[in-house]
Amino acid sequence: MKKKTLIWIGICIAIAAIVLWRWLPSRSSYYQGNGSIRIPMVQVHNNQFKMAMRLYHVDPKQDVVAEALRKLLSDGGALSPFPSGTRLLDLRVQNSIAYVNFSSEFNQIRENGDTTESLAQNALRKTLAQFEQVKAMRIMVDGKPFVGEHSDWSQPIPVRGTDGGVTQGASAG
Repeated sequence: MKKKTLIWIGICIAIAAIVLWRWLPSRSSYYQGNGSIRIPMVQVHNNQFKMAMRLYHVDPKQDVVAEALRKLLSDGGALSPFPSGTRLLDLRVQNSIAYVNFSSEFNQIRENGDTTESLAQNALRKTLAQFEQVKAMRIMVDGKPFVGEHSDWSQPIPVRGTDGGVTQGASAG
């Protein structure tokens, strides 16, 4: 009886360890200080939007968080949810919140429907989630809080959430 109990305890501990290992973010998923950053690219697969990560290299002596956001805006691909001409005006990380200030072009997101707005929010979340010091983001446009039409942007938005910043099942048509 004692041997069976020990086996069951061992199995339960192993299952718990596996669940925790899969659930907790890996330290290797964070930026490692080497200039390699990941930028989400919107793709269409089976009539659904998906985000695939593309690896870029930036100068690690620069503000890599700002550089990652600039890459997201400039190299977002043909399906980028960000309006043409959108620029990063300012970025500061304070109390684990990234305060991101974009140019007025960012406001056009409101006019492009709920899928585009959701893709933009999730692309920002995925980009910022790789930086361990950032736990949430607050989006501003020309220094004022961004007000979306379809998503709640009024409070700091966690960059790591239940969906990991990935839009699932958004129709591409």
